[in-house]
Amino acid sequence: MRLSGVTRVFGVVPAWFAPDLAIERGEMLLVRGPNGAGKTTLLRVIATAVSPTYGSGSVLGYDLVRERDQIRRRTELLGHRTRLLRGT
Repeated sequence: MRLSGVTRVFGVVPAWFAPDLAIERGEMLLVRGPNGAGKTTLLRVIATAVSPTYGSGSVLGYDLVRERDQIRRRTELLGHRTRLLRGT
């Protein structure tokens, strides 16, 4: 995964900004920080749930904006609020 200047803006407020980030195959990334730091926004951009407002990037060699379907076929995002229903 590679991100270059990726920024996600909601309204006029930048929710997340990454000047440069590269994670090679086999490496892991720990995302931590206080509430509102942009952790979920980062993961949503990588998973193509939202598009970056500025910048460019790729996941598994596929462009974050132009090849979203290819990324979605190969990745999944499971957040802390999955909205899975439990049968009773």
